[in-house]
Amino acid sequence: MKNKKIPLSKEMKIVLLKWLQQGYVLENEMQELFPDVINKINVLNLGRGINPEKEQ
Repeated sequence: MKNKKIPLSKEMKIVLLKWLQQGYVLENEMQELFPDVINKINVLNLGRGINPEKEQ
C-alpha cells in the first residue's frame, strides 16, 4: 500500500475535515492514503489553535 494516494472528491475532503475537527483520529493507513488532506487539516487546526485532545 506504500505511496498509493487516492484523489478525493471535494465532498469527501469536507467529510474528512469534519471528522477530524470533531477529534476523530484516522488509522495510520488512512493517514498515508490522504497525506495532503491530513497536512491541510493539521495546518488549519494549528492556525486556529484547535487541539482535539483538549476539547473533550
